[in-house]
Amino acid sequence: MAKLKQHALASFSELVQVMLDTNFIYVNRRLVPDEIHEPNYMPPLLKERFHDLLYGGLLFECEPDNSVSGPFFIYEIGLACDTYMSVLCLPEHEGFILIGPYLPDTTQSDTLEALLTDAGIPLSQKNIYSTYLNTLPVLDQSKLYVVFSAFVSSEYQKEVERDFHGFNISPEHPAPCPVFEEDTLQLRAEMLEKRYAEEHRLLNMVIKGDLDAVYNMGSKSFSLDRVPNKLRNEKNLMIILNTLFRKSLETAHVHPLYIDAISGKWAVRIENIDRISQVDALRRDMIRDYCREVQHHSLANYTPNVRAMINFVNFNLNDPELSLKKISEHLGVNASYLSQHFNKEVGRSLPEYITDKRISQAKQLLSSDTNLSVNQIASATGFTDVNYFTKVFKRYTGYTPTSFRKQ
Repeated sequence: MAKLKQHALASFSELVQVMLDTNFIYVNRRLVPDEIHEPNYMPPLLKERFHDLLYGGLLFECEPDNSVSGPFFIYEIGLACDTYMSVLCLPEHEGFILIGPYLPDTTQSDTLEALLTDAGIPLSQKNIYSTYLNTLPVLDQSKLYVVFSAFVSSEYQKEVERDFHGFNISPEHPAPCPVFEEDTLQLRAEMLEKRYAEEHRLLNMVIKGDLDAVYNMGSKSFSLDRVPNKLRNEKNLMIILNTLFRKSLETAHVHPLYIDAISGKWAVRIENIDRISQVDALRRDMIRDYCREVQHHSLANYTPNVRAMINFVNFNLNDPELSLKKISEHLGVNASYLSQHFNKEVGRSLPEYITDKRISQAKQLLSSDTNLSVNQIASATGFTDVNYFTKVFKRYTGYTPTSFRKQ
């Protein structure tokens, strides 16, 4: 493809995403797509039909005899469950352009149950298909015609026939051509290997909380592209990434309480994305957030008993009775055994650790919540006597609580 055509395809892709809110795919004459499309978000049968169309020989059924000399033809190919792809065959063996999948702008009398039954899909999968179909745009042929015509007129100075041709992919269609599958197999294998390697690297960095290494990967590595650049698909990818990072925190021995809080926060933020331009920045913010969560709450370097002690302390700092005896009774483990291992692994005694955590929490409250009085903050961090709290706080920070707040 000449440079002019590459630029034209890039512009056309943006036009498709803006006007039609669906995917754009260019496939060359050897049926090798411009990027690997692994539609993991698709339900099983639709994914199978998508692969048949994209990687098999079915596209050659979209090539009319007069594609070079006469007008261009648009084919509308039915996948299954009333979903479609539109195909434009380019002249001079330049390949194919595909748009979709989408739902047609026609009155559909069949229910989803009927569509599933006709396609031989178990009704137990109804929710899977319903969820996916609700993400697809509804497009009429006139809008598709306008977009295709703009491209053909600009690049080839020709016309596009208004009437769409088409067929439905069915089990009766011949299997994808093995010759063309071989052409794409190595490319697909290499790109998938690279993608999974990048994912593995990124997840390991998150597990370690290694922000510097994440930054050094570069912005392209943040995308983990699996599907074309469409807002709903990008949201799906962010949801997948959020799940992977949540699992990474489990590997880093972050307590489920913190994992649930951060993953829930990002689930809401992901669903609130309303522009494709927001995705990259939010993805970077999410990676940073998860790395910092590991830095603050990972207990991977401690034995199970010490991890349990640290979590108990963190969740009970406001308890004035918090002590080694209370923790020992809660865990059902000998107190001196716990104390010995805590000192060895943490590098300080449990009372010192508790006081340090309480002062850190008090500093945070003094800095962020000006409505709380010093007495309230003392109580919230497990000090029953505000004068004793002030004395300990000054010993640790060099300031009284009041002067620290002013600073």
